[in-house]
This record gives sequence, C-alpha cells and structure tokens, in this order.
Amino acid sequence: MGYQLSFNQIWRNFDKLIDGVILSVELAIIAILIGAVIGLVLAVIYVSSGRVVRAIISAYVEFIRNVPLLLLVCLVFYGLPTVVDI
Repeated sequence: MGYQLSFNQIWRNFDKLIDGVILSVELAIIAILIGAVIGLVLAVIYVSSGRVVRAIISAYVEFIRNVPLLLLVCLVFYGLPTVVDI
C-alpha cells in the first residue's frame, strides 16, 4: 500500500476547523451551565420538600444517570422533531 497522508485539505479548511472547535467549546460551556442550574434547582427542591417530590426528583436523576447518553441524544434528535412539529 502506497498511501501518502496529505494535509493540504486540512490546511485549506483550517479556518472552518477552528470555527468548529470554538463552536464545540461554546456549546460545552452552555451545556455545563444549564446542567449546573438544573442540578442546583433540583437539589434545593429535594432538600426542602416532601416525600412525593423527593421520589419524583430521585426517579428523574436515576433515569438520567442510568440511560446511556447516546440513546438520549438519538431520542432528542429523532424523537423531538416528531413531537414538536418544526
């Protein structure tokens, strides 16, 4: 096999690659902030509420923790557009 690795395409589209990296970091920061806010709100509600609300919050947390992330991503990507008619 005489395959030769060429970086010409990468260097030609390097600006798009950097834009993609920046977008990924921005989305990660936004997701972390949203997750922290949801977690903090649920923790405060969990501590200061009754048995039924604690059970609901515990079920939500266990569902999110035990379902594989890829399954949730596929569910949101394919399932949400069918529910919300976009």
